[in-house]
Order: sequence, then structure tokens, then C-alpha cells
Amino acid sequence: MKQVQVVTDRYQFQSVTNCNQLIRAMRQFSLWLVALALLAACQPAPPTKEAAPREIHTADYDLIIPAEQKALLILFPCFSCDAADTRAESRIADTAAANGIAVLMMNFNRHIMMSEAEKEEVIGTIAGAVKEHDVDASNTFIGGFSSGGNVSVLLAKALLRSADPPVKLKGVFAVDSPLDLVLLYECSQRDLAKTTFPEYKDEARYVVALLDSTLGPPTDSLANYERSAPLLNTAASVAPLKDLPIRFYTEPDTAWWRANRDDGYQELNAYGLKRIHDTLRAAGNARAEYITTEGRGVQHGNRHPHAWSIVDEKELMKWINVYPTEIMRTIICLALGSLLLLSCSGQPTSKAPVLIMNDTAKIPTEWFLKLDYPEQLCHWVRHMRQDKSGTLWFGTNHYGLIRYANDTLEYLADSAGITTGRINGIVEGADGILWVATDGEGLFKYDPSTRYSARHGFSQLTTKDGLLHNEVGNMAMGRDGVLWVGTTNGLCTYDGRTFTAIDLPPNTAVDSVSGLSPTRITCVMADRQGMIWFGRERDGLMMIDPKETGPRRILKHYTVEDGLPDSSVSGMMEDSKGRLWLGSMFGGVSLFDPSAVEEKGSKAFTNFTKDGVIEGIEAGAFYEDRSGHIWFAAEHQGVFRYDGTSFTNYGPEDGMSSGGIIAIMEDREGRFWFGGFGGLFRFDRKTSRFTPVGKQGPWN
Repeated sequence: MKQVQVVTDRYQFQSVTNCNQLIRAMRQFSLWLVALALLAACQPAPPTKEAAPREIHTADYDLIIPAEQKALLILFPCFSCDAADTRAESRIADTAAANGIAVLMMNFNRHIMMSEAEKEEVIGTIAGAVKEHDVDASNTFIGGFSSGGNVSVLLAKALLRSADPPVKLKGVFAVDSPLDLVLLYECSQRDLAKTTFPEYKDEARYVVALLDSTLGPPTDSLANYERSAPLLNTAASVAPLKDLPIRFYTEPDTAWWRANRDDGYQELNAYGLKRIHDTLRAAGNARAEYITTEGRGVQHGNRHPHAWSIVDEKELMKWINVYPTEIMRTIICLALGSLLLLSCSGQPTSKAPVLIMNDTAKIPTEWFLKLDYPEQLCHWVRHMRQDKSGTLWFGTNHYGLIRYANDTLEYLADSAGITTGRINGIVEGADGILWVATDGEGLFKYDPSTRYSARHGFSQLTTKDGLLHNEVGNMAMGRDGVLWVGTTNGLCTYDGRTFTAIDLPPNTAVDSVSGLSPTRITCVMADRQGMIWFGRERDGLMMIDPKETGPRRILKHYTVEDGLPDSSVSGMMEDSKGRLWLGSMFGGVSLFDPSAVEEKGSKAFTNFTKDGVIEGIEAGAFYEDRSGHIWFAAEHQGVFRYDGTSFTNYGPEDGMSSGGIIAIMEDREGRFWFGGFGGLFRFDRKTSRFTPVGKQGPWN
């Protein structure tokens, strides 16, 4: 690496001699033998024929106790239901009893929140049942449907706070529950304003009146909701459950809800649960799960996605039964990991073997660039994204879309139907839907809730559906959930139903060097204020107000006359200070401060390449890391890092063998990825070295 300005000396790290690979292989083989022996010892004994379970029925609960008990499952009913309804509307209780799990079905209902006295009373009832009937509560799980999920989560928090709880809680789950009371209040207000389905307004009136009288409107008393709601979409609310396995079940059948309630996705419990799940994962709860189903929901014999039946009871039993074994397995894996990390290379290690699926893409045998990189994931990574579930997605040339999750690397070009193989962008919406831009096949939509369909969750949108052009170069998701799509034939939006072309003034620029098409959108970005910024071939930088229509939409238009070094802006990023980092085809890197435009005599554009501070004209892949440092790449010049005062340049001497990096991303686990021509690389902050990433990693 090299410094391009005088800065504090960097630490130097001495290289260490690599360990003998044969010794390492023997060590790993021995450790795996030990692990297999330990895991075999932990397996349960073969099942034996057991006596029929005992059943106890009281005014407070129904209890099923199998002859040999492995765990205790406590279930809470929906708002107007009781223990009998819980058993009648799902097979969870009977399936659990058949698998050696005691089931305590509570009659406590009609609560979306609870006072401290009510929590103590219900926990006391549970404690009494456990003690009176000699139930083993050392391995307890709690779950509920609808408002019963609210009760379950509230009790889980109370039990975790207790110094001497009557049950040892191992996990909690909620089935399509309105946990976020702020969202419930807002949705109920919208329901009251609708003119459709008046027969369901009583429920909305009840919710608004209840929350108004107890907590007040969220706009005036958010702190009350923080204290009383089961969970909100905030770090403080989810913090008590950051170490507890938790599941959220939902069936987001948007077509059914639209037809039967006139509800959109953001009015569903599914939306609130997904936001809470993502906040939990961001808080460090790797065992938080968001589980969606399709076509399972039935209430009293009729189709209804809000139902107990969306839970796969057999899979739930595996979760309950496996959990204690998983603790031992985790301990073993951690021990193995510690020993295996006694390698001397100092580089990331891979948890081999990685399962590789559908690696069947046909790569051209003759091309104008080298395509043979056998040590790499592929020869060209164009885009990267980590979705809300933690899955890594890579858009490539020729290989199409690649997905990595749970030690499985899956090549999706064939299964998704992407035959061109070139991916130009990946964007995720608030609803968890992924949008994939291709270079000739339009847009692909990936819906995780339909991932088991014939096309594995993918569907395609092209010019036949209203898209301006099938060559989609870039995308951005607006704050309102509208997708902005840059194509060869201009800019358009997609609101989930309809494509709408954006009326732009003609491109009058004259440039015989860089132009491909005067209507081509070269990049697009949504800033923190909701404004849309984009570049057009040879026509500089523009800003649109999405709330406006017609010519008034274009609020700003900057060209070389305003300070841009080149009129073909090819990439951009807004940093944490509200400034725009711009890359152009022939002008290199610029920093644009929108606030400086209004200040008389100030310089809005700082052109680092044009001013001779750095080298490299075709620049892009801007990324701001957790430390506030700006990373980007320039063709044939490697990678640059800007710390606020100076630039550091990384190249072949630092392990960065690619001169064409076009994508940079730091994931939630702190792994730093760099993709471009020549494949995929990881950056190690401790050694300031780049490591090539092949199909077997290093991934961990």
C-alpha cells in the first residue's frame, strides 16, 4: 500500500511462517473424530413404548403430561379464545405430548399488554401448576397466537428479569402477533379512515380507545409504549431478549388481506414482526427467526392466514427437542474453532466443506479478458448485498446470481431463469423483497416467502410489464418503498404494481468520447432526505423531488460548468455528513457538498483526481465503513481509503490483485468484501491484507 499524503506511520506486521499443512490436517482430523464421538454420546436413547399422557383440566388451564417428559410447552390463546380453542385449531399440543413434551394450555386471554400485577398472577398460576402436578420445568418454551404471542413475549421478559423464576425459559415464539403496539395503533387509525369493510371497524375502535386510555397516542407518549409494548422496532425494546431463541411465525398473504380487509403489506402483523426480527438480529440475537408460510392458514375450517395452523408442529417439535443438544454442539464447535485457529497464517479460515449447488453456468471459452480464475468464487463480481436475514448475495458476470448462507453456496442463474448472467444491482425493500437488475432481461423479483416454488421465489418483469428497457443498469429504493429504476431508455419508478416513466428534459450534451446512449441512466441514489439523485449519459448530475410531478420534479442539475470534472457520473454515495461522493468515467473522484451551493463564493465540488491528489479516472464502488472512513476504487489503481484527512492506496503488494474493483461492502459480522474483475476478496483490518475468496471461502 502507499500513502498519497503525509500521515501518521502505520503499524507494520511481520509475516509468520506458515504451519506445515500435513500437521494441520492431522490435527483437524483428530479433532473431528473427538467431536463425532462427543456428539454420538449426546444422542437420545431409542424411543420406547410409553403410557398414555395424563390430562388435567381447570378453570385456569388445561395440562397434558406425558409419561416421560423432555420439556414443557406453555401456550396462550388468541384474544377471544381459550385452551380448548388452542387445541382444536392446531395440532401443536397433541404433537408435543406425543413427543414427550408436557403442554400447559392457558385460558388467560383478551390482553395485548399486561400490568406487572397481571404478569405476577399468570406466572403464579404457572408455578402452581408445575408444582402441584410435578411437571419438570427445567426446559420450558412459551408461545402464543395473535394476542397470545403478546402475552408470551411479555412473560418471557418478566421471567428473564426474575431472580428465581418457576420455570427455566429456553425459547419463546409468537404466531402472527401484533407485538408492536405503535404500529397497531397507526394501523387501527388507518382502518377507521377507510370506507371499505365497515364490519371490522369495531376492532379498530377498541384498540385505539384502549391504547388512548392506557398509554396515550404514540406521538405524545412514546415512552409509555417502550415500557408496555411486548416489543417495538427499537434496540432498547428488544435488548432483554437479545440472548433468547425467539421465533416469529406469519403468513403474509398480501392478496388475501387486500381482498378481505383492504390491508397493504405495511398494515400486516408480518411487517411489524419482520422489523422486530431484523432489529433483534442487529442487536446480536443470531437465534431470532422470522418464519413465513404459504397457504397453511385456516380458522374454523375457512381459509385465513391469521391462524394457529400456520405453524408446522413437527418442525416446532424439532426446535424444542434439538435446543438442549444444540448447546452442547455449540460448545464443541467453539472448542474446535479455538483449536483450529491455532494456525500461523493470521488469515481468515474457512469452515470447510461448503456445500456448492448448481454450479453449472457456461462460461465463454474465448473472450477479450481472462476468465479463468480457478482459485476464485468467479471471475467477476459486480454487486454485493447482505439481506436482512444475513444471507450474502453476489451479482456477477456470466454466473448470474450467487447466494451464500449456512455454509451453502448456491449458483442461481439457471434456477432463477437469468440466462444473460450479468447482474448490475441488488436492492432490498422493507418487506424483505429483493430486486435484481440484469443487463438485458429486465428486473427479477425474489420473494423469500415463495422460495420453495418452481422458480425458487423468483419472478421476472420486462418491457412487457411496462419497464422502459430490459437493460437495467442501476436501482434505488425510495423512502416510501417505491423502486427507482435506471435503464438504457431513461428513468422510471415501480410501486409494486405499475411502472411509471419519469419525464426528463432532452439530453443536449455533445460528447463523442463517452456516450453510449443519451437516455441511459448511469447511476441512481436516494438520499436521507428522500430526494433522488441520478446521473445521465454525458448530462451531469440531477436531483428529483419524488413528491413533485412534471418539470417541477427536477430541482437541481449540475454539469462541468458547475464544477463537475466530467459530465458522465458513473457512481455516487451519500456519506454520514450528507455529502455526495461521485465517480465519473473520465474525471475520477469528486466530493460534492450540497450545502455549499447556497453559500456565496464557496466551492461545492472538490475534485481529488483532477487536482492531482489521487490517480485513476474511472472511479466508483464508494462505501463508508463503521469508522466513518470512505472506501472506493479506481480502474488500474486498486483501492483507496480516505480517513478524513488523507488517502491510503492499496494494491498488489497488499494482496489486492484486481485493478477493477466495482463493489465494496462490510457486512453485519464485520467481514469486509471487495468484488470486481478477478473475483472476490476479503480485507483483514489487523494485517491490512486482502485475501482471495474461493468457493470454499474463507467465509467465516
